[in-house]
Parts: sequence; structure tokens; C-alpha cells
Amino acid sequence: PKMVEAYQKEKLELVTLTTDFVEVNRIARTEEILRTAQKCGIKRFRMGWYRYDNTKAIWPQLDSFRSKFRDLITLAKEIGIQPTYQNHSGAKMAGAGVWDIAMLMKDYPISDVAWAFDMMHAKVEGGLSWPTEFALARDRLAVVQFKNYIWENNLPKSVSLSSGVVNKESVDVLKKIGYAGPCLI
Repeated sequence: PKMVEAYQKEKLELVTLTTDFVEVNRIARTEEILRTAQKCGIKRFRMGWYRYDNTKAIWPQLDSFRSKFRDLITLAKEIGIQPTYQNHSGAKMAGAGVWDIAMLMKDYPISDVAWAFDMMHAKVEGGLSWPTEFALARDRLAVVQFKNYIWENNLPKSVSLSSGVVNKESVDVLKKIGYAGPCLI
């Protein structure tokens, strides 16, 4: 609440609350924190990430994520705050390729769960196919995030927004679909 008050004094809006919530958990005080955020006028929160154990079968893990996902969405809907899931690059990251989390989201309306779509991570993971992943997510965008990178020693290295792989093309796809939501840098 103190942070929201400080933002309001500066005529700024807290667009989304960043959390590590991937399930409803009393120890993490999921419900208490989300209720407080909603009372402060925060409309959405970014979830944490589900992570795969690549030494085990993926489908059972995705099924496990599905039940946690459902419970968190149910609680958020009751409270009146929208969960968003950010695509993130990495071999163990659910949502890195967008398809797996999109399969979980498809059973819910956008008001119940949406993407915090990260252009940098989409390009890291998607390479040439990132436009297809964006097309899968575009009808469910709540927030779009911009960071930039270059490849260095076969790894993505963060660079300034004005240089790197994330370029005007990333903005053009948003213009083309008429996206008018928040963009975070």
C-alpha cells in the first residue's frame, strides 16, 4: 500500500504486481497479498514461472501445472485481479515456447488469465518462429515487455533497448493488431 501511495503522489500507475506465485499457498500468503493488491487498485499480477525437470516426462508435469494454474486463476477471479504469465527463455521454463502455457490458458477467458508477453524472451526462444508464438498469444495480451539482447558466446546477453535483436519489427506487430495496453521496459 505504501508503494501504491507513493506512485499515486507522482501520478503514476502500478500497472502490474510482480510475484512468484505459481499456486495458492498459505505460507507464501498468496490470498492475503492478492487481496491487498486488489484493494490498492492493482488490476493484474504477473505469476512466477513453472519449471520443468527435464529428466522426467513432460506431460505429467504439465498436468501438475494445470491444477495449480486452475486454483490460482479461481482465487484471482474471486478476488478480482487478473493473473498474467510471462514467457521466459530457458530449457526448464514452462512457457518458453509459449505453446504449453497457451494450452493451459485456452480454457479460460482473457479476463481470467492473460500474457505478460516478453518480446526479448520470445525472440531468444523462437528465433525465426517468434511471430508464430506472438500470433498464438496476441489475442490474450495484458502487458507487453521490452528488453533487448545480442548473442554472445552462444548465450543471450542483455543490451540497451536501442541495440540488439528486439527491433522496430517488434513494435510494428503491436501496431498492426491495434494493441493499446501497457508496455513495460
